[in-house]
Amino acid sequence: MINVVRNTLNFNSKTSEKIRTNIAVLMLCIFFCLSAKSQVSVPVPVVTMENTPACGENAILTASLSNNASIPNGYTCQWFTNAECTHPITSGVSGANNNRLEITSSNGLTIYCRLRGNTPQTQTIDFYFTGSEQIYNFPEGYQSFTMEVWGAQGGGRQINGRGGDGGKGGYSVGTLNAASGISSISVYVGGMGSCSPDDGGIAYGGWNGGGTSWASPRTILGLNSPAAGGGGGTDIRVNGNTFYHRIIVAGGGGGGGEDPGDGTDIFGGVHGYGGGLEGGEQRGGYNNNTRPEHGGSQTEPGLGGAFGLGANTRCDGGGGGGGWYGGGTYKGTQEMPTLNDSDDSGRGGGGSGYVYTSSTAVNYPSGCRLNSSLYLSNAQTINPNRSLENIESCGHPCKRLLYKCLQNKFSNDRH
Repeated sequence: MINVVRNTLNFNSKTSEKIRTNIAVLMLCIFFCLSAKSQVSVPVPVVTMENTPACGENAILTASLSNNASIPNGYTCQWFTNAECTHPITSGVSGANNNRLEITSSNGLTIYCRLRGNTPQTQTIDFYFTGSEQIYNFPEGYQSFTMEVWGAQGGGRQINGRGGDGGKGGYSVGTLNAASGISSISVYVGGMGSCSPDDGGIAYGGWNGGGTSWASPRTILGLNSPAAGGGGGTDIRVNGNTFYHRIIVAGGGGGGGEDPGDGTDIFGGVHGYGGGLEGGEQRGGYNNNTRPEHGGSQTEPGLGGAFGLGANTRCDGGGGGGGWYGGGTYKGTQEMPTLNDSDDSGRGGGGSGYVYTSSTAVNYPSGCRLNSSLYLSNAQTINPNRSLENIESCGHPCKRLLYKCLQNKFSNDRH
């Protein structure tokens, strides 16, 4: 006896996924979009038995669509002996699109049939900021997976109207091929840096590497100098969840400076943005632009930064942005501040971006957990540099999402 089950599972699609972290520039919010996963309609096969065999005799099965329609071009019938479709039947298959199966009948045998499309399809997945690791499992049969990541903006005037703007995050993109053998990824969406309270105190860096700063207390005149945390980097990790498993990184922007003009120079240049190959340098503050602290690069952090972590500071102004290597800042360190030392750091330096390729693998420090099968193709990492429009030119839908916000929950856990 044969039981015939009609079944459809995942089609053989060329999956192109996008990971977006869309940084807003208004209110105490960080904006991320989640677009619905696109649905591709796969026809459901109808299986009929051409004869009525006894046990031990051959059964002839035919798959078609409803109303006996033919299987369309671009689809192939696949036959299995289990519902999970992991035990394929390869002998006795014939007919157009493999829609005919001849198999020996036996007691309790159940046959499953599904259609698999050969026409490449595309899906898009966007991820919200959550403040935690997000695991995504690739669909069966994917051919490639394109990853786009944006670093978070540093805290600053765009949140509370005080001090300077936080530096904007960078952008990176690369494509992972199915030949890598990877079945899942870990997504770390960076958080926007926070701002200090009105009466002074700590300004935490954004989740995933943003550096922290500390504002001076309110004066007798009721004034204080604000501080702002650096933005967290956004990255994707494979085969583990440490910084040494990162395959693509977008740098976070440096935290906004004490004064509205911090972060710019006399030529109108903007600094403290997230990388790119290098994050923007720190500007403004007591050093008066004469000895700016650098952003992260491909091989080293800015002053006080570290691999994956922006610099902390006890000064007013901005912490460094997270990223591949973290951005530096004035009097930068990896120690968490517990008080203010009355100095001004200006806008923090931005973290750098990174994409793992055959040419950039040499920049990975000792302890890398990746191998050459994971090299990404079509790779690029850039910084926003001067304006939001520069980010939009590489696909950043920030303006479209400007009023769709989820409030970022700040955390001092930067890992």
